[in-house]
Amino acid sequence: MKVAVIGTGVAGVSVLREMARQKKKIPEMEVVVFGDAQTFGTGLPYQTDDDGLLLNQTPETMSIMPDDPDHFVRWLQRHTQWTDPYGKNVPRNLYGEYLRTVMHNLLDELNAEIHEEKVDEIHMEKNNRFAVVYGRKRQVVDAVHLCIGHLPYSDPYQLKGELNYIHHPYPVHKKLSQIPEGAAVGIIGTGLTAIDLLLYLQKEKENVRIHLTSLDNSFGAVRGEEQPVPLVYFSKERIFKEREKHNGFIPLEVLVEWFKKEAALHRVSAKEMWKTYGEGTIDGMKRDLSRLDDIGRFQSVIHQLDDVLPELWESLSAEDKETFFKRYGRKWEKFRSPIPKRTALKLLELHETGKFQLAGRTKRIVKEPDFFRIELEEGTALEVNYIINATGQKKQVAPEDEEMPLVAQMLEEGLLQAEPFGGVQVTWPSLSAVSPQYGLLPRFKVYGQLASGVQFGNNTVGMISWSAREAVKSSLS
Repeated sequence: MKVAVIGTGVAGVSVLREMARQKKKIPEMEVVVFGDAQTFGTGLPYQTDDDGLLLNQTPETMSIMPDDPDHFVRWLQRHTQWTDPYGKNVPRNLYGEYLRTVMHNLLDELNAEIHEEKVDEIHMEKNNRFAVVYGRKRQVVDAVHLCIGHLPYSDPYQLKGELNYIHHPYPVHKKLSQIPEGAAVGIIGTGLTAIDLLLYLQKEKENVRIHLTSLDNSFGAVRGEEQPVPLVYFSKERIFKEREKHNGFIPLEVLVEWFKKEAALHRVSAKEMWKTYGEGTIDGMKRDLSRLDDIGRFQSVIHQLDDVLPELWESLSAEDKETFFKRYGRKWEKFRSPIPKRTALKLLELHETGKFQLAGRTKRIVKEPDFFRIELEEGTALEVNYIINATGQKKQVAPEDEEMPLVAQMLEEGLLQAEPFGGVQVTWPSLSAVSPQYGLLPRFKVYGQLASGVQFGNNTVGMISWSAREAVKSSLS
């Protein structure tokens, strides 16, 4: 059996790990690996970059080995100066080095064929095999694991191609070097990427004037003092039993009540947390910092749900999914992807000393001959010399999308099918592609953002890493 792994970030390395586990059972397995040379073994988020860009999670939560939670911790202790990394936020590029080390060990173990180049096309062949086209070459394989990682950055204000507009900000030490001292810079977005850019600019460009704008003009919640908590109401057994009562679905209001009760078991009021904390404004971060114990317990419940998030998402009707996004989605992400305490304190310090401004809620952006005019919902406007895009990646895919030629080609040919809630349609938990042309493809697996419309919340290392186990196993059967 010949297997193609396309992409070498967290998902790709996780797939290789699981293939190494299966190698003894299938000694004749051949593995062919494809990955962009610049991010080979790291993926986009963990490529070589400035040391000031820190991981949002702590090392004990980021092992690429699900059965060995301290694997990354021990790697740090052996190969870096981080002798006591527990609970710390270490440089992001160190995680990239760790992934690359693990990947090369796995490639050696699998005796894999390696191509540090992008795949251009994938086609369906006879006997349910797949043709992988790269450059002017072509290989036919029995199975494909599509691990291409992050989708392209969105361009909500149609600025791509404009002079002094930085559409994709990473790696920051290269992309932001063009900004001169004294420039006025607008960062569009207030998520974790925007914080990266702000902290880098204030460190490297002392006299740059920085303005942040977004749809809600606020950061995320502050990360509290978390401890693992056992879930009572959200066991898989209870979820499946509840589905049986409602013809395969669970009403959103039932899950909301479960969540409130789950939080109460851990001595925290979900209603109070949701209403009063996690706001992400300057005053809101100060409130969060005053209640880190309670917020930590609340976030612990949210993060423990990672193990069942896809099952919960699968249990909701399309209408309830839309309701969740409208009613809870933005605040949910603020609590689920919080700002480390150290970072929150730094943001407060920089704001108080006038190093940046939370300018307001973005309405539209107009490119003038010599500057950008950012018009705000509050009725005011500001002028900046540079715009940096921190609005995040696209969620929807389409056959006419020129920024995703590989995905567009497979959509056009009916190998893949768009999923209404993002990415493409796959089954859960096998992550098998669902093709409108060929039906279920049990040996074509899709990971990461391309599967996020079904595998809801898969933006953590743990969720992506664990998902490879079932997907690889089912692809080899």
